[in-house]
Amino acid sequence: MTPISRKEAREQGLKHYFTGKPCKRGHVCQRVTKTKLCILCNREKVAEWKARNPNWFKEWRQKNLEHDRQKSREWQRQNRERTRILVAESSAARRARTPKWALKSEIRVFYEMAQRVSKCTGIKFSVDHIIPLRGASVSGLHVPWNLRVIPLATNISKGNRA
Repeated sequence: MTPISRKEAREQGLKHYFTGKPCKRGHVCQRVTKTKLCILCNREKVAEWKARNPNWFKEWRQKNLEHDRQKSREWQRQNRERTRILVAESSAARRARTPKWALKSEIRVFYEMAQRVSKCTGIKFSVDHIIPLRGASVSGLHVPWNLRVIPLATNISKGNRA
């Protein structure tokens, strides 16, 4: 890694720079342009702050919830066609991966359960396919033993992975 000064890093719009010299704690690694801290010292500082402020995300989320909702609604409005296509693809994949012998009434129970749990807890729940319908290496079926009810946020973060 080529050494560069903080001033040069700022001029180039870089977030990190490398001096080749150890920091106060003896780390020889990249530094954060904004704070001058090395990235290891910066991680420690952030970890200490988070330990002193365990509810920081919850508080930030409450303050910014309406703003996030507004941004989400705006994105949905601007991407209506894209959203429609994604929903159609998802529905088509579900239909294609539902065998004729699967009992739709047993599958429907999971969707009803997700709605009930969402209503009772105030947290949105959704139906998850344990083995994704459109996985990269393997694809599951839309059958009761491949379904489970989990929080929507968990399902979204899981993506198309088992």
